[in-house]
Amino acid sequence: MKKVGNLLHTCGRTAKTLGNLLRTCGRTIKSVENPLLPQVCDLKPKINPLLPVRKVKRQVFFLHRTQVHINVRIESGVAEHAINAHSARFSEKMMMMMEGNGQMLTETENAEQLRVNKYFFALFVFTLIFVVVLYKMIGFAYTDELCSLFLFFLFFLAMTKIHRWHFNKAFLVTLFVFFFYTCYSLWIGSNTPRGIANDAIIQIKPYLGFFCVYQLKPVFNESRKRILGDVCLLFWFIFLLPVGLVSLVNEKIFTVLLEHPAYYGIAVTIVSLCYLYCSRFTRRDKVVFLLMLSIGLLCGRSKFYGFFALSVFMMFFFSNIAHLKLNFRNVVILLCMFAAVIYVAWGKISLYFYQVLSDEMDKDLVARFVLYRTMPEVLHDYFPFGSGFASFGTYSSGQYYSDLYAQYGIEYIYGLSKAYHDFISDTFYPSLAQFGAAGIVLFVLFWIYILKRAFMNYRKSPDIKLLQIAILIVCFLGIENTTGSTFTAQGGFFVMMLMGVVLSERRRDAGQTVISEHGG
Repeated sequence: MKKVGNLLHTCGRTAKTLGNLLRTCGRTIKSVENPLLPQVCDLKPKINPLLPVRKVKRQVFFLHRTQVHINVRIESGVAEHAINAHSARFSEKMMMMMEGNGQMLTETENAEQLRVNKYFFALFVFTLIFVVVLYKMIGFAYTDELCSLFLFFLFFLAMTKIHRWHFNKAFLVTLFVFFFYTCYSLWIGSNTPRGIANDAIIQIKPYLGFFCVYQLKPVFNESRKRILGDVCLLFWFIFLLPVGLVSLVNEKIFTVLLEHPAYYGIAVTIVSLCYLYCSRFTRRDKVVFLLMLSIGLLCGRSKFYGFFALSVFMMFFFSNIAHLKLNFRNVVILLCMFAAVIYVAWGKISLYFYQVLSDEMDKDLVARFVLYRTMPEVLHDYFPFGSGFASFGTYSSGQYYSDLYAQYGIEYIYGLSKAYHDFISDTFYPSLAQFGAAGIVLFVLFWIYILKRAFMNYRKSPDIKLLQIAILIVCFLGIENTTGSTFTAQGGFFVMMLMGVVLSERRRDAGQTVISEHGG
């Protein structure tokens, strides 16, 4: 009882100090681990101390797990300019005090995490510019591989010096699955060992992009979010907008600068999503996001039309969590939204699933049609684990030409031949035949895991902006992969990095964040 009394007395004395500090920084405490209280006081910035908290409204202490919950009513009136000088740095330090598994970080580990945040932010911006926006212009095909290597280096640094080799279980399962399929592919001889290794690296890259970032839990403070938002606006105004406007006069601008109109739509989508992540998610920010996204309509891709329609619904109808409840009204709205997406994409859906191969079909679309039609046969013949890496519908299966195309009599199809295989990885879903029925189930479970994480974290720490971005990313990849291999290409790698940033931020807010910023 004496220890309990001392704890309550210490927390009571600290409440006013915390209130002054948080009033200065414009924040509200949600939960503070008891060992952090002295460190919180040490972080007090050197600004006007004569701003008392008028009233400590309520103090509730939970001695179980030494959690101390303090609710403080902070009186307004602090000048905005007095807050901005210290708020971002304070937020970042507070984020870094706790490890993901609830353990305290040492002073050295805090410094290492701050260094990881700095380097990761630089990598994130670099990847956005040179892997997403300007990738086709710079003419260097290995930019995304270099970025992924640097990300893995940061991950290894964090594991050794900060996170004490504490791995995410889903990450370990993913690594085991890819190890199994690599051994399986070598066993059945799906391609040459070099081709199998090449395809395995390409296929695992988006998963590594997500899980490495999710494990790193990088903190983008307000100043860095502001910089990232400005970068998105800058490249939208100086590159994406002019290219879109010029395309109204000369459509060849897409081919000259981006190789294909689809890549323009992907770049516009990713830049717009990054801006939305950095915004305060006000009505004005939503309108700006949709305006930025709307320029992508000029790419003329039906899948982009579908994603744009979905984004409009998400921004203005599902911005309130109450609208996500399952009732008759919401079911009708969801059905209307689904019908709108199907309507704009019906041309491609009917082409790949309802038409038959004929001489009248556009030769550039024949390869996708044939891949979709052959996929069920491969799944049946190689049940349950598929045909293995570098065997069907992937870049490596063309570079190290797979015998499977001759086996199914499609080696002479335009775009799938050994001499000309440019369309062999022109869509993603048929390549899932390499993983078989078991792999498709695991692929679906991965996305269920992503959405489950997003909703679970939302319930613990509500932030509708992050939930919507997570849903939009899933929908974007789901739509994009019907007629492209975006998931395993450079765009998919960055999008999965963004997903890792979004979910790790929600993860900090849900389990270890000690403060939340007003309006941030």
